[in-house]
Amino acid sequence: MSYPQPLTRRKLLQLSSLGLCLPMAFETQAQVALAVSINRTARFRALSQRSAKAYVQLVLNVMPDATKNTIASTQRLMLSGLEELSLGNYNAEVTQNIAAIKAEAAALTILLATDPKRDMLVPVSVQADKLTEQANKTTELLANQTKSGNAKIVAIADKQRMLSQRLAKNYFMQAANLNSNPVRLQLASDRAEFKAGLAMLKDAPISTVNIRNDIDLCAAQWFLFETSIDKPRSRPYVMDDVAVSSERLLDITSSLSTLYEKAVKDVV
Repeated sequence: MSYPQPLTRRKLLQLSSLGLCLPMAFETQAQVALAVSINRTARFRALSQRSAKAYVQLVLNVMPDATKNTIASTQRLMLSGLEELSLGNYNAEVTQNIAAIKAEAAALTILLATDPKRDMLVPVSVQADKLTEQANKTTELLANQTKSGNAKIVAIADKQRMLSQRLAKNYFMQAANLNSNPVRLQLASDRAEFKAGLAMLKDAPISTVNIRNDIDLCAAQWFLFETSIDKPRSRPYVMDDVAVSSERLLDITSSLSTLYEKAVKDVV
């Protein structure tokens, strides 16, 4: 009858090391999954505001052909985004909030399908804000599940693209003579938050040299956008400039969001 050989010191150390590594591996996977989930929910903040912005542009007849394409592409992205939200493994609270995102997105889609009319501008804008608020709530709920500052930086980076679109939307709301006090206050607040966000991203430890280069590019595009929204709307093509620069700013901030999500994966 054979007896099992006693474990050597080397074998014991190997097993001990394995036991220590397993929790670290699970934590690493959790951080990566969380960063992906944050990006998925946060993206609806920008999609909602971009949709509303495009609707106002159609009412104002600002680059109508390109704007129709913007609405169509945004709706496609929203649909694919809703499908992606179903892929995550979330707790009950997050699942409930994701269901609310889907409901608010469906309501916005119905409004966007109507013929562009001035009396629909406020309902569209309000519904876009509801979707933005719900997506923001869900994103913060996910971000608060980690003590890692890196996952939270992903949420900040993504919020920049939402701010670019809400700024443009409210600019066009003013152009449509819907210059309410809340619109003016939000414009001022969003401008300040966008600038603060750029500074936070640049100072973030996770920001690589390549990311900081893109932040500089974003800052340059922000300058062009901010200059455009400060020009008198009576000047020719000023509203066209705002429409174009907001889309370019969206492209850059979207790229930054992707880079930060990748950076989290690379770090962990």
